[in-house]
Amino acid sequence: FCIASNIFFSPLYDKQQETQQVLSEIAEITNSTFIWSQGKLKIIPLGDETISDNGKTYTPDLTPIYDLSEDDFLCGDGDEPISCSRKSQSDVKNSVKIEYLNRTNNYNTEIAEAQDLANISQFGLNPADVITARQICTQEVAQRAAETALARNIAIRNVYSFKLPYRYVLLDCMDLVTLTSERLGLNRQLVKITSIKENEGQLEIEAEEMIVGTATPAKYTSQNASFQSIDTATSVGNIN
Repeated sequence: FCIASNIFFSPLYDKQQETQQVLSEIAEITNSTFIWSQGKLKIIPLGDETISDNGKTYTPDLTPIYDLSEDDFLCGDGDEPISCSRKSQSDVKNSVKIEYLNRTNNYNTEIAEAQDLANISQFGLNPADVITARQICTQEVAQRAAETALARNIAIRNVYSFKLPYRYVLLDCMDLVTLTSERLGLNRQLVKITSIKENEGQLEIEAEEMIVGTATPAKYTSQNASFQSIDTATSVGNIN
């Protein structure tokens, strides 16, 4: 996935830090996520479109494992089979900046920024905190990471919670299912499972809406920062 996405970076670990922080930074840069399943730590790419580059091709599996309807969910009397929470507009970040080290500029710190101008025009600028990713050494990779983070902030807003009987225990995080509910107006809504908790013979599941295309930003050229390199090793010459 990383090779086909042209995502390459050069980490330098010169001080002690938590392994979880290291993995989280790698996941954010590579548009992936880590899950613990079946006694193993697995890396799952979030790419949702077929991409090819550098002699490699990545093809995502977008086939839902189950088509879930209201007959499948567990709920008490008076409870809703599916609850939906939507991220408010004030929490939508329409500007993302990534701090990286530019190899072509003597590894000086630079910023790659991605903005959704339509969202900014309608709701005003709401920037996210600057993401420090000094493992990235090229402007292209930094810009792609910023675009990916921006797309998720803008597009993924709905989170669904529901309970399933234990016969669905083979479901795992990052699996795809569809939800159908007349009450919520859902008709085979594709969602991605982000959390599963086992509780007294039932599965408490959280899933985010899956909008195909938002996890694979379009490639386009961007302007590099202009700089002038000074060669301090040059001979002084005749000062007269």
